[in-house]
Amino acid sequence: NRAVALATLNKQIAEIYIELILEHSSTSLQMAEGKAILVDEDERPWRKGKGEKGKGEPEKGKGEPEKGKEALEEEQEKKDEKDERDWDEKAVEEESEKGKGVALMDGRGGHAQKRNRKSSGQDCEHPHQAPATAVQDLAEAAVHSGVKQKDLEALSRLGAHGKSPQNCQRDLISSCFVDLFSPAVSVFKAPYKFLDKDTGDQTTKWHDTHVLYPHDWFVALDKASLTDRLLGTTDDIDSFWKWQKIDNPKFFRNAFMKDSQFLCAGSCKSCKDEETWPVHWKHLAWSFTALARGIHPCEDADGNSWPIGSYRASVAGTPLCPNSGFRAVIWVLAGDMDYLQVDLGLPHQASLDPCAWCKCNKSDTPFNDFRENAKWKTVRRSPADHIADPVTNHLIMTIPGVNFFCFHLDSLHVLDLGVTSHAIGNLLWEICVDHLPGNRAVALATLNKQIAEIYIELNVPKSKWIPALTYKHFNATASTYPNLKHMKGRRIRQFVPVALKLAQEFCADDEHTQHRLEVFKSLDTLYNCIDSPGLEFSTRDVKRNTIYDKSYKEPVENVTMEPEGEVTMEPEEEVTMPVKNKLTIRRVKKNLRKLKRTLRMLKKNKQEALLSKQFHSLEMK
Repeated sequence: NRAVALATLNKQIAEIYIELILEHSSTSLQMAEGKAILVDEDERPWRKGKGEKGKGEPEKGKGEPEKGKEALEEEQEKKDEKDERDWDEKAVEEESEKGKGVALMDGRGGHAQKRNRKSSGQDCEHPHQAPATAVQDLAEAAVHSGVKQKDLEALSRLGAHGKSPQNCQRDLISSCFVDLFSPAVSVFKAPYKFLDKDTGDQTTKWHDTHVLYPHDWFVALDKASLTDRLLGTTDDIDSFWKWQKIDNPKFFRNAFMKDSQFLCAGSCKSCKDEETWPVHWKHLAWSFTALARGIHPCEDADGNSWPIGSYRASVAGTPLCPNSGFRAVIWVLAGDMDYLQVDLGLPHQASLDPCAWCKCNKSDTPFNDFRENAKWKTVRRSPADHIADPVTNHLIMTIPGVNFFCFHLDSLHVLDLGVTSHAIGNLLWEICVDHLPGNRAVALATLNKQIAEIYIELNVPKSKWIPALTYKHFNATASTYPNLKHMKGRRIRQFVPVALKLAQEFCADDEHTQHRLEVFKSLDTLYNCIDSPGLEFSTRDVKRNTIYDKSYKEPVENVTMEPEGEVTMEPEEEVTMPVKNKLTIRRVKKNLRKLKRTLRMLKKNKQEALLSKQFHSLEMK
């Protein structure tokens, strides 16, 4: 019956386990007299017992492996049911009675932290990672088994050979991270607000500010030969384009930049003074200027010469990255309106001239004129206007290469979490309150049902759906307007086509709903423009700009030396690449595919011998 069959299967599995253990004895740790052999992790009962006084002695009744789980115990039970302990455990007990530290015994040193751990990998959350204590355990077991590699011997010495497990992580980091090179921390003084504990008043004091200058980052990366790994190489770019189809490139991986987040400086907003950020930017602009020029600066940010004998004085005027030759400029300054206006000094929306991109105002060229013939569309600022009358006098504009056209609006905060979320929130609120019948709960259920139907109609995968809406997502309060909240910006962006369908469905002849529909039409058009930046060539563009030349001809010139020593250039005969060879290779590949299919069919009929011979000869050709 099924029970007998299952018992027989378990017995056969146990026998196979024992055969594998005997064949690969190097992977088990068994304690013999004066000799350490690797044993399977769960076969070490001293791992599971807490022991007494740190000697590693298993507790009574807890040191034995559970019946039916270990192959070795099942084999022992099959031979002799009365004997519940095999010779492995007896050897362990003998060693523990002597009080000697044995390889991989968690009772070593009396540290309860290691004794209580069930396995060496229990401290780690990821299944493919191991804590430093487990690394030390495995390395010491390998050394006791006869391995004489220097790196394993060094790992076995972590934490004083495991006697101080709390130091294993520290020793591991000290031994592995020895070749890293990071920029030296520089210090400058900046004003900050401090709170006087005695009087409770705020005072401004100049305090040390630590900074990692951008040009020092490049110096460190160049010295450690890490610029290629972090910034990419020309070989990576060539490889990227090699695997792209010219008519349909896929920008699914970035071959040009491996990492772009480098800490420079930090400051708390609540402690900043009016002069705090200008001092920060003065030093950062000085560093970015040196990075753009590619040489170590000869003066500090205040224009003072370096002290004689200092490191800065010794490298002044020399290239920053002599190995890689890198320089860098600021390409994009992206942010939301609050960052661009408050921090970088662009015109504020509450001012009389609120825009940095055009000359609109609040009088004769109103910024809120959304007609097609609006006047502000004809007074956009040109590059000459920005040069003659800069919109900001921020210190960042003194960096070589930085101009007004480096400023870019962050669509995530300006659109997705800004205008779009407010527009969608108002639409959903009006649909539930003004258009759908029933109470608020019934109206919300109807709205969720209609949204799901629109998603299905637009063939949107469920992974891109927004979760079921509740009123907390877009509810209006006494102090706030309706706004789609608690959503990812990308989800809000992908909801715009659904919102457009809802606006069309609940549109009437009145001016309000008509204007609402135009808003969502404009939003949908705007997102379509953003998502179609023209980075992919169309088939028409490829055909129009590609020259199909069937015969490649290139004159090659030979340089010869005349007896008088004059150099002359002799044109060589034109080289023609025959097209027939290319067609022949295609034909051979096509025949190879046919023979492979035929070979798979004939193998069933045991006639593959002759065909394999033909296939081999054709493959050699």
